[in-house]
Amino acid sequence: MAMTYKRLAGPLTATTSTTSIYTVPQNSTTVIKEFIFTNYSAATATITVYIKEANVTLADGHIIISDLSLSADETFSMSASLVLHNDGGTASATTSDQIHIVASAGSAINLVMNGIEDA
Repeated sequence: MAMTYKRLAGPLTATTSTTSIYTVPQNSTTVIKEFIFTNYSAATATITVYIKEANVTLADGHIIISDLSLSADETFSMSASLVLHNDGGTASATTSDQIHIVASAGSAINLVMNGIEDA
């Protein structure tokens, strides 16, 4: 399988509702290599990131970044090596691992997520 380094999500703005931003494609494995968060607002805001395993309900046990606080106009970059997979079914919450995010303010934090997909 070909390994492709690419932008997996974003740029996008996090909202105050927990939202899925990435679902592993069918018959694939993904390695998340980098998160970039930017608070473009005039006030401090936080972001929380979850890895939700396939076929389970999202819960606090899936949090990998909890309430990361970013001051106004702050950018934070984080390296990672997080492996996600799809069990061979269609790309869905039932068969694929997913990344979810939620922010403390609706128009404050942008996110870009880079990584490697095999396909």
